[in-house]
Amino acid sequence: MKILQTSGFFLGRHFEDNCAAGNKLRAGIKTIFSSAIDVAKDEKADLVIFAGDIFDNLDLSQNMLDFFVSEVIRLENTPAVLFPGSKDRYQQGSFWDYWKVAPPSANLRILAGKTPVTQDIPDLSMTVYGIPVGPGQTAEGQIEFLKKNRSSKYHIAVTNVPVSARGGNLTGDSLDLKPFTSVGFDYVAVCGGDNFKEYSESGIKAVSSGSPLGLSAGEANSGGVLLVNMEDESLSVELKKIPGFEWRTVDIPMDTIHNIEDLKGRILEFSGQSTLLKVRLSGLTLLETGLNTEQLQSDLEEHFLDIQFEDATRVLPQNISEVKVHEKTVLGQYLKVMVDRLNQASGAEKEQYERSLKIGYTLLSGREVW
Repeated sequence: MKILQTSGFFLGRHFEDNCAAGNKLRAGIKTIFSSAIDVAKDEKADLVIFAGDIFDNLDLSQNMLDFFVSEVIRLENTPAVLFPGSKDRYQQGSFWDYWKVAPPSANLRILAGKTPVTQDIPDLSMTVYGIPVGPGQTAEGQIEFLKKNRSSKYHIAVTNVPVSARGGNLTGDSLDLKPFTSVGFDYVAVCGGDNFKEYSESGIKAVSSGSPLGLSAGEANSGGVLLVNMEDESLSVELKKIPGFEWRTVDIPMDTIHNIEDLKGRILEFSGQSTLLKVRLSGLTLLETGLNTEQLQSDLEEHFLDIQFEDATRVLPQNISEVKVHEKTVLGQYLKVMVDRLNQASGAEKEQYERSLKIGYTLLSGREVW
């Protein structure tokens, strides 16, 4: 038997810290979710477990709910179970209640409630148990009165790592498996953390697939779905990578750049429609360049899912006397005034003066800002 397990899609996420790319990111998440469904079909999975945080919140548009349902329908006769996570935690009166009464797809089973919920899948001789662990709850307390369906061959629990155990970055480092051994589960599917993680105790295996979105830059154990193979007494898991977001940061020293086309070429080396790139420009940039990062962003954004610039360049050498201009010219007088102000400024005010100086010097020199 082959099971595809996944979690952490955060469909409907708002991306407050990246509003400009929000629509692209939300569309990208939907594309990645569709890829996970494709993997389930290609691998001929017998069951799909949506182990939590499939949605980012409960305030979802009908279009987003319809999108999820349409993708589940693509699984055709393959059963799927849906469990609430910490972001889309079960709440009375939400879509969870409606879906419990009338599942929106014939192959979808809902594991939502404040207490454990069970779903039997007779064709697989399996019972799946949704065991929520929320504030003030423990797995031990939730499982205490849980009864196994003795007619099923396989027993799978779906649960979440308590938020308090995850820490500020939701890494999912703590999960007490002892309560699960008392019932005799064959496997525990876990929601919690961005990265793939295995837990093992007393012969029982529990695994979090992490998020398929590639939220942890440079992490080998993220950005995939989990394939669980169960054959009698044998159980194995494999993290199967799928295309997700690629978050990259590149530092470009401006003293290595010859002109604007050279700079664009360096940046385009990292291009990709799933790439979110942050470009940090550093070092001394000549006043003559008149670098305009807003224009540069506009010129290059079609080559990336999102691109942002951090301008950490200096417009003047450490020794101001190295800048050679005639003080009697308009340009010289402008430069003298700006240098004086720069020497007296600090923080955000100094950054503003530097930006003004880059553009002002360029324009007064009769050059175009690039």
